Amino acid sequence: MEKYRVLIVEDESEMRLIIKMIVNSLGYEADLCKNGNEAIKAIKSNYYDLVITDIRMEGKSGLEVLKYAKQNSPYTLVILITGFATVDNVVQALKMGVDDYLQKPFSHEELVFTIEKALKQKKIEEENAFLREKIELIQEANQLIGKSPAFENIINSLKIISQNEGTVLIMGESGTGKDLVARAIHNAGKRRDEKFIAINCGSLNDQLLSSELFGHEKGAFTGAVTTKKGLIEVANGGTLLLDEIGETSLTFQILLLRYLQEKTFRRVGGTSDLSSDVRVIAATNKNLNVETREGRFRSDLFYRLNVIPIIMPPLRERKEDIPLLVQTFALKYSRKYNLPCPKFSASTYSVLSRHDWPGNIRELENIVEHAVIMQKNEITINGVTTPHFMESVKKSDKALSLKEMIEQITREAERFYLEQTLFETDGHRGKAAEILGISRRNLQYKIKRYNL
Repeated sequence: MEKYRVLIVEDESEMRLIIKMIVNSLGYEADLCKNGNEAIKAIKSNYYDLVITDIRMEGKSGLEVLKYAKQNSPYTLVILITGFATVDNVVQALKMGVDDYLQKPFSHEELVFTIEKALKQKKIEEENAFLREKIELIQEANQLIGKSPAFENIINSLKIISQNEGTVLIMGESGTGKDLVARAIHNAGKRRDEKFIAINCGSLNDQLLSSELFGHEKGAFTGAVTTKKGLIEVANGGTLLLDEIGETSLTFQILLLRYLQEKTFRRVGGTSDLSSDVRVIAATNKNLNVETREGRFRSDLFYRLNVIPIIMPPLRERKEDIPLLVQTFALKYSRKYNLPCPKFSASTYSVLSRHDWPGNIRELENIVEHAVIMQKNEITINGVTTPHFMESVKKSDKALSLKEMIEQITREAERFYLEQTLFETDGHRGKAAEILGISRRNLQYKIKRYNL
């Protein structure tokens, strides 16, 4: 049974206690307020799944409590109760998003039915939201795009990795798609119907990170006004991605190691051992072998995490994937901004292929998004690049003679149009050869030459 939290707002003390007794009998926690002012303070400080409030009270009314809750805690349900129902009040409450309405006097059974109906609907909405999020994650995972040998090795290994429960360590430079690989492992594995939760370990200090991951007890530290579940509990049965694991402190690493070894943990400020079954995937842009040797990362934790290592290749080592990535991002952002999908010139692809891509796929995606927004049709080199980008390309051009540059651009243009035509004909070589105006034998030769 879900442990829902309910706030009861009622100025009559006897009625307040009766409603609390009924809520508790359903297995839910209940807090009490005697007027709207107290209720708004409580909602501001805590999260409630349901607020049951009288309309007529001293100070702020139940309608004002409803308005505040819907504006500041949109996932909180609100049931209004009153002994003075009017058409105006009902209409106003409906416009403000009230979830249900009870008129005094009401029976025990009516209150139970109204509460259970509201919370049942909340659960359905949460499940629907979870399904929508899962669909989005699957769509993101499908952005694992590429056909270079380095990338295909990763894709082929994911089929095996997703079917077992070993801890995975994904290493690679920033922007190489480590989070997408983690989601793909989850979506293809036995835990696909459970939650996938990611946390960036580098963005939080030790206390906040421990609290986020393991949870905390009420009063464990300043600001801990209520007991909170950590992500390890929330993700029970699913997958947890610990991104930027190389940024964590040695103190935190001890706590994580204990969980990985024993599958048990304690909330911050707690004394009881809790358990949770989570598949852990860790990711880092640091070389943990070096970090371990230099004493910044525990060797025992490294070995625990490195059961199944995945090394993400940087974009500069898979440049043959650039045209396909560019086409994918161009389509994505043309749909997002409702603009025509642009066509990149061969010279643009030549420039893109000569860049070293220190920001990897993330940098490429940013440039394509910029190009889609700024230009609707043919995209020129200047329309795609920044001064820093052009400077890096100019440096790479200095080593090439004019003849070499022309030959390189010609090769890359030919490769691009071959690839584009094969893509448009779904790989049908006879149709592709006809469109290109070359023989099928010549097409076979070029496919082999460019490793298409």
